[in-house]
Amino acid sequence: MSAELEKAIENARKVWRRFSRFDSTLSEATTQTTIVLPVLRALGWDTTNPWEVYLEHGLQGLGRADIALFINEEEVVFIETKKRTKKAVLENEYEEEVAKQQLLKYCRGVSSVRLGILTDGMVWYLYPRADDGVARTGEYKIRRRIMINLAEDHAGKNKIAGSFAKYISRKNFSGKGARAASGKARTEAHSAARIVRNSKQEMRSTMRALLAFLLREPSVTQAEIAAALDMSRGGVYSLLKKAEERGHIRKAKQGGPRAYQVLVDPDSGVKLGANTARSQSGAKGRSALATRAGVSETTRSLLEFLLQDPTATLAQVAEKLRITRGGAYAALKRAESDGHIRKMKQGSVCTYTVLTDPGL
Repeated sequence: MSAELEKAIENARKVWRRFSRFDSTLSEATTQTTIVLPVLRALGWDTTNPWEVYLEHGLQGLGRADIALFINEEEVVFIETKKRTKKAVLENEYEEEVAKQQLLKYCRGVSSVRLGILTDGMVWYLYPRADDGVARTGEYKIRRRIMINLAEDHAGKNKIAGSFAKYISRKNFSGKGARAASGKARTEAHSAARIVRNSKQEMRSTMRALLAFLLREPSVTQAEIAAALDMSRGGVYSLLKKAEERGHIRKAKQGGPRAYQVLVDPDSGVKLGANTARSQSGAKGRSALATRAGVSETTRSLLEFLLQDPTATLAQVAEKLRITRGGAYAALKRAESDGHIRKMKQGSVCTYTVLTDPGL
């Protein structure tokens, strides 16, 4: 490990310790100047040369990448920096997914880009392109996500420095190092082709499950979708965005939960006709009324269980309904806000009074 890289890593940790004690937010500008650029400099990038390291790099019709790294006047790395708060935004799965999609939008716009980096200075998420040898504009297949966390004291400096050098060092993007890295990437991409195909099949299966669920429950929260499909909320957000972009669903905000209209048949993929859409639109209104009346599937099961066990814990609700604790919490909050239950807390015990007949 070079002395300069060791110093950059130690300095990043000092900045983090200082921020943890005095500030509530570590801004993007401070992150770039005190952490990201020193690390890039230690990895061989000339941060004083705008032909090699350029800040606020404009991309026509796409926006601006926070930092772009160039080799022979071609973009090879895009870096998106985010502010760090005490809540560690990038360690939140939902926030990471939103930021990742923004970064990948930039990467898809330039075929020469081989690596996308998302960082708040302490946590670095690396998204290497899986198809170096056949890169095309509009595509950016991810081989895997790599995480480097400078805040983890148990991860030694040598290990962290080794990860930085392996993936971000300038020599990996030029000369023999680039050819070797490219060859290795192609080999890994071919060996992962079967996994990618399986992932696509799984994605199609998940999309069908989402559409089928929304046909049954058009007015629903993301937490309830996550519980029904056994997914994270970040994954649900991404899936809904993709379904909307592909024209599979249309959404409309109505009060609390969103109302979704399914536009294609989940099994055949054929667009639903006008009569079906009108029928579904009526079902959407009925579903909203049913939700308020307490007859949605999740709410009905919840109310029936609470009638049997008014002092059930969150873990017991999750186990009974076969959903995650997050899904159980969301279901309880929604039932309470819709007036289906009333909660009374006595010490550490919560007692629920059911106000709506689950059989209605």
